[in-house]
Amino acid sequence: MSTSRAPPHAESVLFACDLNYLQHAVACIASLLANNREMHFDVLLVGTQDLAPAAARIHRSFAAEPRITLRIEKFAIPEGFSYPRHHRFTVETYIRFWIGELFPNAHRALYLDPDIIVTAGITELWNTDLKGRTLAAVPIPGS
Repeated sequence: MSTSRAPPHAESVLFACDLNYLQHAVACIASLLANNREMHFDVLLVGTQDLAPAAARIHRSFAAEPRITLRIEKFAIPEGFSYPRHHRFTVETYIRFWIGELFPNAHRALYLDPDIIVTAGITELWNTDLKGRTLAAVPIPGS
C-alpha cells in the first residue's frame, strides 16, 4: 500500500464516514480489493471528525497490498452549505457532493457507501457509459 500519489491507471474511490462507520469502510475497502484483483485503487477515506487516531491501524491493514493508494483525511463542509438534517443521515452523507474537488485530476471517480460489501468485480460499473452525464447512481432495492 502506498500513501503517496496514485498511479495514473488507479481507479479513484471515495468513502465518507464518521468514526462509527470506520470499521465498515475498512471492510468495504477489503472486499473491493478482494473482488477486483486486476484493478488498482486510489482510495480516499474522509470524514468531518478527526480520523487520525485510527489512520495508522487502517494503513497497517493494507500495508501488504500494492494495488491501493490510501489517503485518510478530515473534510470540512464549506461554510454556508445548507443541507437537510435527518436523524438517519450524518453530515458525511453529503461529502459525496465534493467528489470532483476531492479527486481534481481524476477522469472518473466512484463513491461507495462505507456500509456495503463488494461481492463482485466493478469493471462493468466502472466502464458504464454515462452518456455525457456528470453523475450516475444505482437503485437501492426496496427504497
